[in-house]
Amino acid sequence: MLNKLAAAGCDIENARHRFLDDDVFLSESYRALAVDPEFAALDLALKEGRYGDAFLSAHNLKGVTLTLGASPLADTISRVVEDLRHGPTETLAEDYAAFRVEADRILPILRS
Repeated sequence: MLNKLAAAGCDIENARHRFLDDDVFLSESYRALAVDPEFAALDLALKEGRYGDAFLSAHNLKGVTLTLGASPLADTISRVVEDLRHGPTETLAEDYAAFRVEADRILPILRS
């Protein structure tokens, strides 16, 4: 799985250092990301217009994805966080759609 994630643009080498070169723990952490409830919480909060809650979920996902080196997710969720930081911006829908595209590309790797 880690090789597939690296091929998909994840920064596995730096993540390995953060995880003390423990590939088993890193893989388990990536698998936990695949079922992280923050994805659903973010989606629901945005649909319901609860932008404060959406910000918290997006910010949590940003931290996790940065720690794991999941760069495609981290880069796109970072834009969503900024869109929500002081209320929704005009680019929120576009940035969230870009995040979902990356999530739809990366999450299946974690589930395989």
